[in-house]
Formats: sequence, structure tokens, C-alpha cells
Amino acid sequence: MEAGINSPCKVCSEQWQLHRDKCYWPSEDIKTWDESKHDCSTRDSQLLVIQDKEELYFIKNMTKHSKYWIGLLKSEKKWIWIRGSQLDQSLVFPSTDTSPCKVCPVQWQLHRDKCYWTSDYMKTWDESKHDCSTRDSQLLVIQDKEELDFIKNITKESNYWIGLSLLKLEKKWIWITGSQLDQSLFPEPNYDERNSCAAIKNKATSERCSTVFRWICQKDPLLL
Repeated sequence: MEAGINSPCKVCSEQWQLHRDKCYWPSEDIKTWDESKHDCSTRDSQLLVIQDKEELYFIKNMTKHSKYWIGLLKSEKKWIWIRGSQLDQSLVFPSTDTSPCKVCPVQWQLHRDKCYWTSDYMKTWDESKHDCSTRDSQLLVIQDKEELDFIKNITKESNYWIGLSLLKLEKKWIWITGSQLDQSLFPEPNYDERNSCAAIKNKATSERCSTVFRWICQKDPLLL
């Protein structure tokens, strides 16, 4: 939640954090959106309204370990802040797709009907899968040849984990969505008992799941 400051001497109440012209208080309790909105009002404040990219980066750093409600809700197919103003699309990357209504969060890349996020650091396959879930997303599931070509282009300099792993008993490669790998997309990676997670660079390869690589998360775009 946030509270504005009108005094030239900027101070915040105890347990509130000052940043520029606002005081911020992140809750430790978990509530619904309506309950959170009401709680803010009892503190003479309101749910967070993000005004610009600098504030967005500050909030992303504050909230990177958990999800927090903000003062944004959808009304008549438009995202509206609780103050009544419409979401400024400059806070997210505009769509390069033919549809003007698809947008991705900052640092995510839109391609067709997906938002993609590529990591700059390395984790194991399980850690990468978990990291994607904290971003309200999942490890990449490649659906067709066009998407495969797109992914090859953005992964040509390094190995990246994708959401494909081996069911050892059945010896089948399964996407994290539960569907089996379509070998018309690419051949099954070579494997042995130690290599049961898939990474991609110029092609999909079988790797030890404990190896650390970068990874790719995917999520649906925001429809405005």
C-alpha cells in the first residue's frame, strides 16, 4: 500500500518505507484483493498505484520474493487503477504483434501469443522451474516449428533449460504441461539414466538436471 507525502520534510510512519514522494507498507499477512483494499483504507492509505517505470522497478525489487496485490483491476475490458485512471501502457512493453491489445510486463518479450523471459543467471532445472512459478509463469513449452526457430535465435549463445523432461520408466519425453514431445518438432534428445532434463541452444539436448544453465519462462500476455 502507499500513502502520499505533502510536507517538504519527508518522513514516514514506523514500518513504512520512504521512496521519492510516497510511503510504502508491504503486508506480511495474506488477504483477498477486497480485504487488502479495505485494510489500506484503515491505515489512511490506498492500494499501490504505480506511476512510472522508476517506481515499477522499485516495486519489483521490493516484491521479488512474493506476490502482492496492487490497486489495479479490470473493468469493461480495460485495466483501471483505483483512482479511476486507465493503465498507462508505457509501463509495459507494447505489442509488436498485429493485435494492439497484447502486452507483456517489463523485461518480458512478446512473440505471437506468448510473453518470454530469459534469465541472465544460472540454476538447475528444478530451480529454474520453481523460479518461473514465482513469476506466475512456467518453463518454456515449444509448440511448433515457427516458435522453435524463434527460440533458437534467442538462445544461440548459451544453453537454456526448457520445460521438457524424461519419464524414466516409460522412456518418454514429456512437457511440463503433460503432453508428449512431438518428434516432428525435433527428435528426442539422446539420453542415459543420468541425463533426463532438456536444454536448448542450436538444438534440444539431454542434460543432467543438476547442471546449472540459464532458462526461459513463458506466460500469456495481458489483454487490454
